[in-house]
Amino acid sequence: MRIYPPQLVREEEQVKITALVEYAGGTENLWYAVDRHYGDFLTIAKLDAFVVGLLPFAMQQNEDIYVNGALSEKLFYNLTHAFIKILTLLIPSLHPIKIIPEDLDDGKRHSTIGGVATGFSGGIDSFCTLIDHLNNSAVPQSYQLTHLVLNNVGSHGAGGRNLFQKRYQRLLAFAQEVQLPLIKIDSNLHDI
Repeated sequence: MRIYPPQLVREEEQVKITALVEYAGGTENLWYAVDRHYGDFLTIAKLDAFVVGLLPFAMQQNEDIYVNGALSEKLFYNLTHAFIKILTLLIPSLHPIKIIPEDLDDGKRHSTIGGVATGFSGGIDSFCTLIDHLNNSAVPQSYQLTHLVLNNVGSHGAGGRNLFQKRYQRLLAFAQEVQLPLIKIDSNLHDI
């Protein structure tokens, strides 16, 4: 599998980050989209989201991932030294693969906005993370939550985008109550 450098596509209401992906089954343009207001959070400097999103699929297909660009050094280390091994132990049908990036990014080359986000579906794991990391003086400032995220990457099943929108609206009221922005991230990852 090969992931090519991403591009930003600004549309009327949203901003998409998209990258061409080649794999044994063909080629696809994988994209993630956010409301235009959050477009500045997206970067084309690293391909982290594409590698993370495609990793289980690549492992299922037994295809190494060639990254035509940079990958976060920390992410690369954690995926290759722990996560891939854990996934193959938990899901024996997955194959251990290699991730081969052109470059590793130590995080010092690019400015960041400084937000801390966590996925938030409204389930028990989401609430545990929220309780542990929101307004907790024992948590370092760099781990204090500033945003919640709801992803549409396949977990909404047969309801697809309609169910995603309904869940977003339901969770939005809670996010406003705890005074954290809820960012919705749509994607075509589930199509691949």
